[in-house]
Amino acid sequence: MMQQMLNGLGGDARFQKAHVQSSGEFACYHINCRFSENVEDIGRVRWLKLFRLLRYCLAAVLCRWRFKVTTLVYVPAPPIRFALCRDWLVMLLCRSFFRRRIFYWHAAGLSGWLTAQARPWERWLTRKFLGNPDLSIVLGEPGRADAAALNSRQIAVVPNGIPDPCPEFAESILPQREARTASRVRMSSATHQVAAGRDQICGKFCLFRVFFLGLCYREKGIFDAVEATAIINSRLAGGQSSLRVQLNVAGSFFLGAEQEEFELRIRHQDLRLDPDHRFPTSGSLEEEPAVRYHGFVTGEEKRRLFMECDCFCFPTYYSAESFPLVLLEAMAYGMDIIATRWRSIPELLPGEYPGIVEPRSPAQIAAALEFFAENYQGERLRRRYEEHYTDVRWIARMKEALGRVI
Repeated sequence: MMQQMLNGLGGDARFQKAHVQSSGEFACYHINCRFSENVEDIGRVRWLKLFRLLRYCLAAVLCRWRFKVTTLVYVPAPPIRFALCRDWLVMLLCRSFFRRRIFYWHAAGLSGWLTAQARPWERWLTRKFLGNPDLSIVLGEPGRADAAALNSRQIAVVPNGIPDPCPEFAESILPQREARTASRVRMSSATHQVAAGRDQICGKFCLFRVFFLGLCYREKGIFDAVEATAIINSRLAGGQSSLRVQLNVAGSFFLGAEQEEFELRIRHQDLRLDPDHRFPTSGSLEEEPAVRYHGFVTGEEKRRLFMECDCFCFPTYYSAESFPLVLLEAMAYGMDIIATRWRSIPELLPGEYPGIVEPRSPAQIAAALEFFAENYQGERLRRRYEEHYTDVRWIARMKEALGRVI
């Protein structure tokens, strides 16, 4: 999102022919503050990160004096002690050089952490060094609490927006999704009609493919999605249905212990597509697992999974979750979505949307999977994306918010 903002505001002015935008709106000077090498490095204490922090702060101060930059835009860390130490140091070194400070909040939960977990000296340091920004840009209404906890002078709500990853949706993707739904409905009707004759539907089972994409971490809901898959497939098998749910997981694991737990769990008997051997083994039910792990994906492989899967399942309750971009991607691909009643997620989806579940509720996820298998709702999510969450609408809102103080 920071790269998208930089592009939308005209790019880094140091690499333009003139240091001031021809439009006269904004001139940006970007310091790429990358501290971690990869997912495994996030949260690890290393001296190299301190040296990087000092280098980034020096670069920011040099931009202040060389290009007469008066406004510092900064992305606050999630409410994790080591990450907050980084914010304290950055503000200690930089805030006095800039006339205005703008916080662009991507993580959430700071207000709750200050109230319930922070020690008195941590609350004091946070409010001393991070307090009183001129503007806080938050991703949804729940984010106002974090901005208010730091006594932000102004607060602007700017939901995320992304470029359309699927401009051919109406011509090619929508017909496929509607055809797959119709096929599942037909199979379900046929199953009920021949419930006493299982052999007649052997080898003709229909897969409802579900996609989980993101950091593979318990609080992101990955294990809840796995348990929901086991629940729904057991229910379908018990009802003599030829429908099965397959969960496709993509992403890197944050903790090695959780990856081992995941790999052990998906080998259990209840996560076979035909756990009770209700169908003869000549079909392919035995060969297809109920949960497939694809590892980290990008590019064409990621696009293929978005197109081939029917439903996106992201039952997060991650403490710093605010406004997941993966949900916008799923909406753009016209997928049905199952997500949790968590932070800004309900705002993202239409009112009375049937795919909202409570956190840590595999049974509710399973019920939603059963509903969406025969009731396609993704076209309305695609329309909502087009109306509210494109990159064009996002940059217009961002310029309006920045213009309040610049």
